[in-house]
Amino acid sequence: MVANVTPRFGDAPGRASRGPVPWLAGAIVMLLAVGASPLAVRASPPQPPPGAATIARGMAAKNSGQYGRALADFRHSAAAGSGRGMAWLGWSYQRGLGVAVDYARAMKWYRKGAAAGSGLAMSNIGSLYRNGQGVPVDYAKAVKWFRKGAAAGSGEAMCGIGTSYQNGQGLPVNYAKAMKWYRKGAAAGIGVAMCRVGQMYKNGMGVPVDHAKAMDWYRKGAAAGSGRAMVGVGRFFEHRWDYAKAMKWFRKGAAAGSGRAMADIGFLYRFGQSVPQDYAKAMKWFRKGAAAGSGEAMAAVGDLYAGGFGVPVDNAKEMQWYRRGAAAGSRTAMVSIAAMYDLGGAPGDHAKAVKWYRKGAAAGSKLAMQGLSFAYSVGLGVAKNPRKAAEWSAAADKAPHR
Repeated sequence: MVANVTPRFGDAPGRASRGPVPWLAGAIVMLLAVGASPLAVRASPPQPPPGAATIARGMAAKNSGQYGRALADFRHSAAAGSGRGMAWLGWSYQRGLGVAVDYARAMKWYRKGAAAGSGLAMSNIGSLYRNGQGVPVDYAKAVKWFRKGAAAGSGEAMCGIGTSYQNGQGLPVNYAKAMKWYRKGAAAGIGVAMCRVGQMYKNGMGVPVDHAKAMDWYRKGAAAGSGRAMVGVGRFFEHRWDYAKAMKWFRKGAAAGSGRAMADIGFLYRFGQSVPQDYAKAMKWFRKGAAAGSGEAMAAVGDLYAGGFGVPVDNAKEMQWYRRGAAAGSRTAMVSIAAMYDLGGAPGDHAKAVKWYRKGAAAGSKLAMQGLSFAYSVGLGVAKNPRKAAEWSAAADKAPHR
């Protein structure tokens, strides 16, 4: 950030002054010699960071689904030396927006952005380590980079630390500390952090369940432009069977670029909630969400191929979409892959099913934990172990996510 420093003429107000100090008088003479007004020195506005306008234009393009245009703007800002532009260029590679998914290039641009001082880039390096994208899962390194980003002022990184405490990834589970860091991110203006505060109240994590406070925080996040928070407001209405209002908020989230919101619109069309059931429109919205990087949308495309909803049953495409969703972090996709191995949608391999249940459990999936509990209880893909079966069952009971 460029400091807003206005050169001072003379002494401070209230003190005797005989005019400009000698060095400034000389500077004024030089300015007058080239036709400049000395008032121009006082009036010079602070300069924005390099590439700031281009990044803003790219963000607007991203949110409207113009990913190629957004990519071009992020490239331009990165070339201008903007660390934040480098972070957004890396994010485009991480999510596959306007370009093929390429985690190596994402990491390359994040590291360049981090070297340029971007806290967002540091936070995004943490997300690659947390998700195991292009690198082995390493929660300790993820936390290290989140802390670096937070120290650089990134609200996104503060939110990352909160998630690490919430899920016990690289840090012990501690809902109070998770809430503390989410609130810090919210104070930094990050809509996603406001949404996470709302989720803590919704699920009673470290605080009493309070749906009114949850909705208040979702609305704050939505006002800050978070598509995910808009989804939170929409799901609040969805759970109260007010699908018309849910659709309204999901459409707002989709307009803000949220792949999750696009997926939720798809679900309303799939199940005929507030709109006539329409598998073609459901597929259209799931594919839009997938193009926006939503793992849940990718998993939903797989579900349509699994059940033959509007398309022929195709187990190969089903698995392809589940794998894409899992790579994007979808718990649903991970559990669906496990179920395919368990139930024969893929060549029966219960050991591989257990592998995917473990991945889903590590991501916080209640269903994955239940799958592990069952596997240990009957010895399916693992040695029978009643103690571990009971441990996973208890973990599932505490997990807030399906």
